[in-house]
Amino acid sequence: MTLSVLADLVASGVPPDSAAAVVLALAPNARDVDLVEFRRAVERDIALGAPPAAAAAVRVNAGARPGTAASRP
Repeated sequence: MTLSVLADLVASGVPPDSAAAVVLALAPNARDVDLVEFRRAVERDIALGAPPAAAAAVRVNAGARPGTAASRP
């Protein structure tokens, strides 16, 4: 699943190095459903006009907070 999310992020315009860093940061603690929701959230932000790299960075930082989907084991 992680490679699929990585490929989708890059296809959405997130620079490859940023997309890889984000996926590597999330992968150890995120379930597949969390990764898919992260990808959807980033794509939604991009569709609303956010720059791709910024959308990914904001979402990964939000996911690092305790109690969010991306931070659940």
